[in-house]
Formats: sequence, structure tokens, C-alpha cells
Amino acid sequence: MQPDILQRFTTHLRSTLSRSIDLAWELKHQEISPSFLLYSLAQQEGSIGAEVLRNCNVSPDLLSEYLSTSEGISLDGKTDKENTDVVFLWPEFTSETKQLIQRAATLAMDRHHQYIGTEHLLFALVEHSELDWSELLRSVDESLETIRQQLLNVMNSNTKYTSIQALYGNGQSTRLGKDTGANIDESTDNESSSETPALDYFGTDLTASGTQSQLDPVIGRADEIERLIHILSRRTKNNPVLIGEAGVGKTAIVEGLARRIVAGDVPDILLHKRVVALDLSLMIAGTMYRGEFESRIKQLIDEVRQNTDIILFVDELHTLVGAGTVQGGSMDAANILKPALAKGHIRCIGATTSDEYRKFIEADPALDRRFQSIRVNEPTEQEAVEILQGLSEFYEDFHYVKFTPEALTAAVDLAVRFLPEQRLPDKAIDLLDEAGAKARVQRKVPAALKTLDALSREAVGLRRQKETAVRNERYQTAVEIKAKETKLEKKLVTARAQVKKLKLPKTPVTIDDIARVVASVSGVPYSYIAAKPEKRFVELASELKKVVIGQDTAVDAVCAVLRRSAAGLSSGQRPLGSFLFLGPSGVGKTELAKKLAETHFGDNDALLRIDMSEFSESFTVSKMVGAPAGYVGYNDTVKLADHIRRKPYSVVLFDEIEKAHPDIFNVLLQILDEGKLTDSSGRELNFRHSVLVLTSNIGIDLLTKQAELGFDLAEGSTSSIMPFDEVKAAVLQDLQATFPQEFLSRIDKQLVFEPLSEKSLSSIIDLQFSEIAAQLERMNISVRLQSSAKKLIVKEGYEPDQGARGLRRVLTDQVENLLAEKLLSKKISSGDHVSLAAVNGKVVVKKDK
Repeated sequence: MQPDILQRFTTHLRSTLSRSIDLAWELKHQEISPSFLLYSLAQQEGSIGAEVLRNCNVSPDLLSEYLSTSEGISLDGKTDKENTDVVFLWPEFTSETKQLIQRAATLAMDRHHQYIGTEHLLFALVEHSELDWSELLRSVDESLETIRQQLLNVMNSNTKYTSIQALYGNGQSTRLGKDTGANIDESTDNESSSETPALDYFGTDLTASGTQSQLDPVIGRADEIERLIHILSRRTKNNPVLIGEAGVGKTAIVEGLARRIVAGDVPDILLHKRVVALDLSLMIAGTMYRGEFESRIKQLIDEVRQNTDIILFVDELHTLVGAGTVQGGSMDAANILKPALAKGHIRCIGATTSDEYRKFIEADPALDRRFQSIRVNEPTEQEAVEILQGLSEFYEDFHYVKFTPEALTAAVDLAVRFLPEQRLPDKAIDLLDEAGAKARVQRKVPAALKTLDALSREAVGLRRQKETAVRNERYQTAVEIKAKETKLEKKLVTARAQVKKLKLPKTPVTIDDIARVVASVSGVPYSYIAAKPEKRFVELASELKKVVIGQDTAVDAVCAVLRRSAAGLSSGQRPLGSFLFLGPSGVGKTELAKKLAETHFGDNDALLRIDMSEFSESFTVSKMVGAPAGYVGYNDTVKLADHIRRKPYSVVLFDEIEKAHPDIFNVLLQILDEGKLTDSSGRELNFRHSVLVLTSNIGIDLLTKQAELGFDLAEGSTSSIMPFDEVKAAVLQDLQATFPQEFLSRIDKQLVFEPLSEKSLSSIIDLQFSEIAAQLERMNISVRLQSSAKKLIVKEGYEPDQGARGLRRVLTDQVENLLAEKLLSKKISSGDHVSLAAVNGKVVVKKDK
């Protein structure tokens, strides 16, 4: 065979020939017959020849059985034990085999293909008279003519799409029609084995048996499928378009129609129709010059027009608008399709989202009136559960798991609660799939499987070493490696038998597994997702009261609102809770918001604090929702929007709300009333799982004065003090005069924080001192704070207008600095028990005996 001919062999064809030589060597055959070529070709994954055989259900196992029964060639043990002592020469091709290879080269030359591929070799094998194809194909109910027609279709398609072939060069692809990398003259293509070569290349037939076996069943959606059938059965304007949000199941409805057509469960007008999904990106691929894309799509339209049994399906219909336009071109796919759609020459099903339909399709009235819209709404939670029940067995078989009924219900429930940006049933199916994958990954691999994997890897390594030795003409080394391969093959047979005996139970997937997946996907802590509401809120109140001192009334009011939301008694269209905190500085307003985020949502990062003094001008509204299109900062990240998208379960603290510009309240009204906010780019922010906290200094003078009088009275002053209820009423009256009523009426609770009493201040000191004591305890030093020291810290640290903020400063100056000095000077050390007391206006350290 001439070297220049060998250079034209594709990589897959060369591998097939090399594999046939190895097979003959393994079987101790001196000659390589056509049967060896056929078996090796079927094993060449990714080649066109193997793909055609696979589509016709001709597998390597079937060929192995055929070779064993018809030609007496056993591929199980590989080595012929009766001839192990005979020295064999390197196998050679028989004259028939050489003629087949020459015939393959002739086929490529006749079609002006620059490369000789596996499809040419398979066509030559189909024509070979010595192979009993009728016996081979009897068990798979396929005809030799089917294989022949598919091969002709492939070779003729290669001839048609020259630009695609040029794109792939001399490589190969797993997709039919990309094997040869040819640059062919179209004028030589005089025969057409398929009536729709362009559609076969650029589309996927959803009604084909091979495609049907890969589709999941369609649960429900009977009304939408019936409406689809009605529109397709019309005489004119019979082009339906499915409009719905991403993930609601638009494509699944078309697949359901294809299933009904295959089953014959459609009117006579739709019987024997083919639903072909068009791959628009593949049509565009490789088109760079004017006229290339137009030529392809016109050929496709001509094929659909001439074959009235075809229904075209275009997913993401809006991509037709502008598709295929190049520099200097004026036509896109939509404009080319319009005449054919208008005259009823083709039937086309489209699918797109509401936003894209409005933006692209409705904007072109001539295109819009060609389609009849079908609205696809998100299924209800009950419908979503039924869908999961119908699909669960397919995911169970794939992941080898078992979903409990409760897990299916939880997948829908948790998806609705924690993934509000996505749509059912897609988001629930995703949770189910990932939970199954997680269980599969965490499952312990049996020792038998590990052994088989190790042996398989070793076999691959030996085969590569043998091939290298043969290429370098080190035949003795190749024989030695072959002997090792023979021994290893026996071990592989034993290992495979042990794996087949394994009976592993399916791993159960429970509610807990679904909750953990939701936590990883949504960013919401697992502890919050898994906790029962009644237990969570009982613990929430007690936990908050431990760290927010002296504000039990406010804590109880906050928990009551959140408890009502959790029970489903409040409007589901509003935030979980909205609160307006009033009171002087340092009484625990911000601390309550911070601890609420940490305790309720279980995440320190769940608090977003927004200083409203930064929004005092009207133009600062853009900092809340983003700058309008065309303005500076349009594409900049917005702090509020970014946080809510990333963590919808959060506490949003709007600090000092009275300093904000009145226009800001219009934004807050939308959040408080509807639980959502639309940013400048049109995307919706969901606040329905957030807690909104607004703080204000309204009435701070009254509250500060009451705090001063109250503290003086506690120290023995005879001054009179206004009851807190009267102060609270006066503050709320000022509040009504400051903010619009429509704004205040949308807030769940307006809470006035009480000034801190001496007892509360003492408790705060205990809480802050406990952190210092914990650090010393790690050094094996016990420390306690006497009441005299507490009184001194309260006296020096408390200011009515600053609340408890000064206590931390005094603790640092009087206690932490003193303890640090004693530790460094070794006056206190590990094992000591010390106490802190006040002596002559200073805190001193005393060692306990």
C-alpha cells in the first residue's frame, strides 16, 4: 500500500487496523480476515463506523457471539491453548482484507473525500459477500439496507457541508458527518440516500427509537400537550410557541408530544410525524462569509417543505432573531423562516421565556403573528411531587439509591422555600439528582471493584507498552509483554466474575440528605433548614435574651412576629418580619439585629447593615437599586442586591432611617409591601425570606432624659421620673409626625427600647467579663469580678446618651490592662484563683486563698 495512501487514513481507521492486528496476534491467527476488521471497527469508540453499527444495535458483544458461532473464533479466552507451543509470525492481511481496504479508498476517491475513514471501510464490509450479514442482524431486527442507507447518508452529508469538514481538518468527531475532514466539490454529489440530509445533520429526531430510549417520561402537562396538538392540527397558523420561565418544563412538553406520536395517541393528522429538534448553534458553526448560513437554512427549509411529515422544534426560539447575520449580511434565521411559516409550508414548535419572547418575538410583529402562544405555568407543589414520583425510579437506577417518599416531598418543599429564584419542577429535580450523586460518591467502593479497576489499568499500560515495542520493531519484548497480558487476562476474568456476584443494597436518600444539599446550594446553614420551627423559636427567644440584656419585651415581640410567619399565618408575599427599633444609643438595637441574624439564621454573615445617612440625597436611590441604563455605574455591583441574591435568608439593617431622602421610602415601600424589589437591570430581588430592621433616633431626647433621671433615682435622687409608658407614647407620637403613615402601617412592629437599668448594666458587664474569664481559664487561671468592681465600672462607663457602649472601654482600661500587667510580671500564673475588687476608685487584683 502506497505511503501517500496511508497518510490519508483517519486516526480512527488507523486505530481500527492496528486493533485488528493485535486481535489476530492474541488469537494466534496468522492471517487477518475481514471478520477481524469488523469486530475491531465496532470497538473503535468515537468513529463513524462504530456509531453507525451502534445505531443499528450491532454491538461488539453481538459480533463476538457471531464470530464464535459462524466462524469458530472464540474471543473469551483470546489465546488458543492448543497452539501455545507454536511460534507464530506477525499476522498479515488476507487478500480479501486488502481488497476491502482498497475498496474503502476507492469509495473516498469517488466522492472526492480527501481522507479515508471508518465509514468507507464499513461500507466496503457491507458490500463484502463472505460476511453473513443476514445471520448477524437476525437477532437485532435490522436490515443490511438500513446500515447501507445510513452510511450513504453520512458520506453524502460529508460532501454537502464543506465548511464543516474544513473546520475539523483531518481529525475525527463522535458526531456523524465529521470523520473525514474532507474538502469536496459539491458538484460530484449526484446521489442522495436520505431525503433530509441537512435535517439529519443539524437536528435530532425526538421520535426516533434511539432518542426515545434516552428521554425521561413526561408526568402531567396533559392540558398543554392537548393545546399543542390542537394548534398543530390547524390548517393555518399551526406553529405553537411554548412560553414560560426557565425550568418549568417547556422542552419536556415537546418530548411528551413525541412520545404520544410514537405511541399513536394523536389524531390522524399527526400520525407518523417526526418531531426534529433543530441545533441552531451547529448550523451557525463555521459560517463566516455572506451566504453560507442562508444556504444551509434554506436547504433545511426546502427539506422540511418537501417532507410534510416533519415538525420542526426550535428550543430558545428567540435565538432565531439575529442568528447567522455576518458583516455585510442583512438576513437572519427569523427573516428566512417567515415566508415558509406564513404560507404554512412548515410546522414549527418554539419554546422561550416570557422575557425573551417579549424582547425579541413581540418586537417583530411579522414574526409574532406566525406563532400561537401556549403559556406554560410553573406546576403546583403537589404536581411537582407527582413529577418527582414518576421520575424517581430513573434517578434511583442511575445513582443506585432509594429515595424515601418523605425525601421527594421535602425536595419540593425545601426547593420552594430556599431556592426562590428558580422554578419547579427543575429545581426540585436538581436537588434529587444531586442528593443521589452525593450518596453515590460517599458510598464505599467494594474491594472487588477496586481490584478490577487496578487490573484494568495495568492491562491498559501493558497494551501501550506492547504497541510501543511493535512500532520500534522490538518483537521479542512485545512477545514477553504479550505473555504478561495473557496472565493478566485470566485475573481480569476472575475479577469480573467476583464483581458480577456482588449484590449491593441501594443507598437510602432521606430528608436529611435533601436538606444538606439545599444548604450547600442556597448558602442557608443546615442547622436552620433542619431545625423544627417550634423548637427553633423556643430556643430563639431564650438565646436572644442571654445576649440582649434588659430588652425582654422587644425580644418577645420580634419572636412573636417571626413565629407567626413560620406558622404560615402572615402574608407569604412580605418579608418574614419588619421592625422599627427606637431608643437611645447603646441600649441593644443593633445588637438585637446582629444576634438575630446569628441565632435565627445560624450565620454571622447573614446581617447586612446599610447606613442610611449615605442616602440623604435623591440621586442616591441608584445606590439602592443600581444606576439606570446609560448612566455612570450601570454595571456596577449594588451592595443590597448582591447580598440578597447571595443570601436571601438575611437580616437587613437600615440604620438611622430618618436620615434617608424621602425618595428612598418609595423603594422601602415596595420591599415592605410586596417582599420584592426590581433593580435597574429588571431583575427581581426576593426579600420574602429576609428580616428587615430599621432603626431611628426619633424621640432620643425624651428617652435620654428618662435614662438620666432613672439612673439618678436608682442612686437615691429625689427627682421625679416620667413613666416609661408615657415616654413611649410621646416617642411614637413624634414618629407619626415624622414618617408617612403609609410607610409606618407596613411595618410589623414599632418597638421602643427601654433605657438600661443598673441591674441590666451589671448583667452586661457579666456578659462581657465572661469573655475575659474564658481566656484566663484556658491558662488555668480562675477569676471572678466582685460587686464593688461592677459598681465602679458602671459608674465610670455609663453615659445616658451612650448606653452600655462605655462599659467595654472601662473594662479594657481597668480590667484587661491590669490583668495583662500581672500576667507578664508573673504575679499571677497557672493554677491561681484571683478576684477583682474596687479599692479607692480603682480595680485591684486579689489572690484568693
